[in-house]
Amino acid sequence: GEDSKSPRQFFNGVNPIMIEAVKDVPEQLSPELVEHFVSDGTTNLDALSKANRLFYVNYEELDQMVKNPHQAYPEAYNNPTYTTDQEILDRVGKEPRYFKAPMILLQLSPNLEDLQILGIQLDRSPGSKVYTALNSDNDEWQFAKTTVATADSQYHEWVSHL
Repeated sequence: GEDSKSPRQFFNGVNPIMIEAVKDVPEQLSPELVEHFVSDGTTNLDALSKANRLFYVNYEELDQMVKNPHQAYPEAYNNPTYTTDQEILDRVGKEPRYFKAPMILLQLSPNLEDLQILGIQLDRSPGSKVYTALNSDNDEWQFAKTTVATADSQYHEWVSHL
């Protein structure tokens, strides 16, 4: 399916070494990811980890980057309270743009051939949502996957190069 393309892009992208095996679920994963899968009862993270089928990518270093110093894409572009193009243009360069620091959880398929996305946590704040294909509408799920792809590129440029 479509979701199999996103993990494959990690291996073909600029940061394939970002994918790590989960050996200690509570130590390596956020409380929100663990709680989400414990409470849904459909995915046993410990069993997947013991079977060497659970992986994650953590962009926590991006959480330390407060704003884009160039402010090329200010928050105003995404603010629904601005109703005219002029209101948006008046805000350009005056509001900072913040990075997302997502964590993505993946599982290796039972046939050991494909990675599948289990969930994506976009924010580091306590209680933040874990997006899955089952609890998100198509637009939310696509947004979460796109945000991870953007974070992968930002990590490559801002962390790996600087």
